[in-house]
This record gives sequence, C-alpha cells and structure tokens, in this order.
Amino acid sequence: MNTDTINPSEPNDARTEAAAFVQHLTQAFEHSAIGVTLQDFDLNIIEANPAFCDLLGYSRPELIEQNTIQLTLEADQERSRQQLKRLKRGDIHGFQIDKRYVHAEDHVIWARVSVSVIENPYGEPNLVLTQVQNITAQRQIKQDLADNEAQLEAIIRSMGEGVMVFDPDGQLIVSNDRITEMFGFEPGTMDEASQLFGGKWKAFREDGTMLPLDEYPAAITLQTGEPQREFICFMQKPNGNRVWLEVNTEPVHLGAHGDMVAVVLSMTDITEKRRTQQALEDREEQLSMALDGAQLGTWDWHLGRRELVLNETSSDILGYCATNGRYLLDDVRSHFHPEDVEHIEASMNKHLHGQQSHFNVDARLRNMQNDYVWLNLRGRITERDKQDKPVRVSGMLVDISERKKLEGKLVDLATKDSLTNIYNRGYGSTTLEREMAQARRQEQPLSLMLIDIDHFKRINDDFGHDHGDKVLIEIAEILTDNVRESDLAARWGGEEFAVILPNTPLDAAQAKAEQLLEEVRKQQLPDGRNLTMSVGVTQYRDEESGTEFLKRADLLMYEAKNAGRDRVRAGE
Repeated sequence: MNTDTINPSEPNDARTEAAAFVQHLTQAFEHSAIGVTLQDFDLNIIEANPAFCDLLGYSRPELIEQNTIQLTLEADQERSRQQLKRLKRGDIHGFQIDKRYVHAEDHVIWARVSVSVIENPYGEPNLVLTQVQNITAQRQIKQDLADNEAQLEAIIRSMGEGVMVFDPDGQLIVSNDRITEMFGFEPGTMDEASQLFGGKWKAFREDGTMLPLDEYPAAITLQTGEPQREFICFMQKPNGNRVWLEVNTEPVHLGAHGDMVAVVLSMTDITEKRRTQQALEDREEQLSMALDGAQLGTWDWHLGRRELVLNETSSDILGYCATNGRYLLDDVRSHFHPEDVEHIEASMNKHLHGQQSHFNVDARLRNMQNDYVWLNLRGRITERDKQDKPVRVSGMLVDISERKKLEGKLVDLATKDSLTNIYNRGYGSTTLEREMAQARRQEQPLSLMLIDIDHFKRINDDFGHDHGDKVLIEIAEILTDNVRESDLAARWGGEEFAVILPNTPLDAAQAKAEQLLEEVRKQQLPDGRNLTMSVGVTQYRDEESGTEFLKRADLLMYEAKNAGRDRVRAGE
C-alpha cells in the first residue's frame, strides 16, 4: 500500500496523522488472519496479503495479475461471474459467497468470500476488496454432523414407541414409523406427520374440550423447559375416529446449564386401553388390563411386608429370578444407583403424604449382569386402610435406556468436537460467558489459555492429514488428562485449542501452560522432531466482554509464535 498520496502542503500534524493511518492500514492488510486481496473490476488481483497466499499455496508474485475466477473450481466459476456482472452494473455494492478454490497443490479449499467495492475520492467505483476465510473444516464438520444425524434418525425410527423430535422453533425434525402406523399414514409421509400439532388435526382433553395449541405437551416444554408426563388426550382423525394418546416430553439441553436444543416427544396409542378401562369395574383389574395390553413391566409394594412383587416382564428386563417374583425391598433398593436413591425416596414420600398425585421417576437399576439399566418407574396408591393410610402402591416400569442413549447422543452432537471428542467452540464460548459472570459475582480470578499447534500445516503436508488428525487427538488427550475437573478444554477451531481455568490466577495458569507444553514436547513426529505448541495465557479483567478476553489471549498466543514458537506468553 502506497503512502505517497499524502499532500505535502497539509500541516505537519495532519500529514503525520495521515501517514500513521496509512501505516496502520498497511499493517492490518499484511497481518490479517484471513486472506485479503485488492482487484480491478474484472477481478484481476492487484495486491494480495500473506494470509491469502498461504491459503492458496502461491507466492505473492505468482498471484499478482491472476484472475480470481480462474483460481476458482470450475463448478463454482459461473456463480462468481454472475455476481461480478451485477457488481459492474451497479445492482449491488458487494456480496458474500461460499465457493471452492483450487490450491496450488491441486486440492480443493472451501472459502467464504466477502466482496465489496472501494470508491475513489469522487465517489466512483475504483477497486474491489475481497476478504477470504477458509471454511474447509467447517464444511467437513457440517458433513460429519449430517452423517451423525442420519444415524440418530435411524435409531429413532426403530423405536417401539411413537417418537417425534422438535427443534426450539417447534419445527418437526424427525418422526418414526410408529407415528405413521398410529395415525394411518403411509410409511415415510413425514409431511403428514408434521400436521399432527396444528393444521387439520385437532386434539381434545379427556372432558372433550378442544386443546389450544399453546397447551400441547411439546409446546409447554418448548415454552417452559419442563418435561410433561403421562399427558392424556385424544386426536380427532379427519374421518371422525378418535385416537387416545398418552404423551410424554423430554427437553434436551446443551450441557448442564445450556440452552434447550430439542424436545423429544414419545406417545403411546392407548385407544384400546381406554376402551378396556371403561368396561372394568375394579380399579385393580383396570390397572392390570392396561399394563398387560401395553406389555409393560409391573411392580406391587405392600408397605407392611417390606417386599416388592415384579411381574415376568419386569424380571426379564432386570434379569432377576425369584419364587413368585417376590424380592426383599432392601435388596432391590441396594441395586439402585447411589445418585438416584435420594430422589426416588423423596418422590415416593411426596406421593405417600399426598403432596403429588402419583409417583414418577427416571432412575438407574443394576441388573444381574451388573450393568445399570435406565427405567421409568410410575405408580400410585392402590389400597388404603380404614384410617385412609396407604398400605399398597402399584405401578409399572419401562426400560428407557435407548431414550437416554439418544438424549446423550443429541447432547454430544451439539457440544462435542467430532474428531477429538472434547468440547467444541460453541460449548466452550457458552462456558466462558458463564464462568466470567461467576468470576464477577464471587470476585474470583479466571484465566484463559489459547493454544496453537506449531507448524501444523507442515505436519499435514509432510505426513498426511491422517497424521494431522492423530496429532489433534493427542493434544486433546493431553489437555483433558492434565487439567482439573473444574477446568474445561475445548477445540477452538483448526489446530487451535482453549483451556478455561476458573478460580485460577495468572501465575498458576502460566505454570499449568508450561506443564502442558512439556507434556506436548514428549510427543514425536515420524521424522523424530518433537511436537510443540505456542500458548497465550491471560487473566479476566472485570467487566470486559468475552470477545475482548479472547482477543487478549489470542494476541499473546501470536506473540509466542512470533518469538520463535514452542513457548508460553502470559500477560494481564
């Protein structure tokens, strides 16, 4: 960039200020982390910064006067030409496009290109400025997510219950074939299934009044984040027939304190169950018929006997074997996961003391193979004595292990990096904001380190991308093995990682960074060189934004790289 355009007749202060401004622009152009070019209106390159040269693998002289359309993959060239025509006509003053470049070594690079027009002092279009960001990794991650989502959809479609999954906007993501069977749709007609909640389908309460859309179980969970259990309603088919349903919903959150990313709705067709219930006179017979018809496990507890009776289905689920299905209550209690016992007992006590109408918990129970099985346990008081005290509680149990696995996979898709299996940048950013808020409230130190693997492009070039992936996985394992449980390690993008260290002052964070650096040096590349990395470490300043916090750590990391790599730079 040329500084000769400064007018020598201007006052010295103004000339000095203008020269400094031009110098800053030149430095920004040269040191920008993304590719930047200046081009004429035919998209011939006039100037290109080092980042753009590195992106495409050419030297600056090789790129000057090259046409960027010719550097573009042939399949994407026409889109670029069409946008150029609009730019020349003055229809637009800029545009953004995702397209593929051909690298000097003949491999394809996905890039997000932002194009804008630079005007001369007379307001006339003069040059074209392009900013080019490498999004190859993002495109690969997007493809990996699509593949994983396809696997999850296959799991959902194979489940025995009717299952629908909604996004936070209430749009149907996927439903299984049981839904289509339940309502008489043709297999695979997802569009019809999406009309179950709105459109030509209507839902009614048990008393026959129409259910407003905002009172649907999925809508309530979307609004409140609370699960809905055993919601009974019926749907009126277009032909006038009724389908009675028991509906349960479960929110899926992004981490323990994160945003809701989906709602899983499961429903059981209880039309036959309702008909049977109306024909029975005894409550115990009604419960028995309903459970038998649904093929669910049952349990029966006489409070005074300290024993639990399970039917054959329940015993099969748990792999138990006992005379007449009778088990000592204390033996069964000892098989529950220690983390669930208090919750189970509290929920049962609330029901026995009339604080809630029924007993309903999800809990883990160890089977005879010493594996924990996720169960949904539901029940209510079925017998009282003359003083109206509960003497018997009966209910059912359902194996919900597959549902819990699905929920876990949905959360992992949203929070984990698919290659390294540590947290991704999205979850890391959410955690950083939460830890910053806590540091402010509790006046505790919070430190952050940003890490960049040294010469990672050379590793890929010399040993192949498979070995590059292996290096990324090794770094992730070193980070997770050497930080505290309260810390969080995340892949920040490409070869960059971040470690968030709550309640940690700068000197302790710097010592931890030096330890991590030493652990990384123990890893050797195939040519015998040690693996190294550059680390920037800083401590949170009260009231600064997350962007400012990250920027300071990023600048320190680049100071470490510019000072020769394989080192830590720490600063306030």
